[in-house]
Amino acid sequence: MIENKSIKNSDLKSAVHDFWQENSCGEIYAKGIEYQEQLESQSRERYILEPHIFELACFNEGKGRDVLEIGVGMGADHLEWANADPKSLSGIDITLRVINFTRSRLELYGFI
Repeated sequence: MIENKSIKNSDLKSAVHDFWQENSCGEIYAKGIEYQEQLESQSRERYILEPHIFELACFNEGKGRDVLEIGVGMGADHLEWANADPKSLSGIDITLRVINFTRSRLELYGFI
């Protein structure tokens, strides 16, 4: 019985990975011709749709601290953490696709 449950969890994890690898969370809002324009559009729409993020995340409290973001998505929040001037900033996610979005965003703004 436990073995069957393990297989189902593995299948579920693969399905979740494949879903987010195909379409990153919020990517639908990445509009524009230039890549930077697309990323800015995505983050702008993210914070319009979810204005509570700034209050809940308390990005400014990351100053001088070690910050780990679990689930970096397209990197909008990760950029906010970087702007807070943390001691260190790390992030993980389930797909390489979103890691690359986040890395590109940080490069565009001179953090890498």
